[in-house]
Amino acid sequence: MTADGLRDVEGDLWTVDREELRNSVGETRERVVGRHGLWFAFRTHYGETHVLR
Repeated sequence: MTADGLRDVEGDLWTVDREELRNSVGETRERVVGRHGLWFAFRTHYGETHVLR
């Protein structure tokens, strides 16, 4: 990632938008849905782990 966006292995620069990625020739890639997590919720998804304090 650069200050201007993301650069792929071929050197193309992709700008990051709320809904998509777009390169300099107008190609787009849909946003991949992610999941935000908080440290204290990690154990609810991965019950075999332990949270150390």
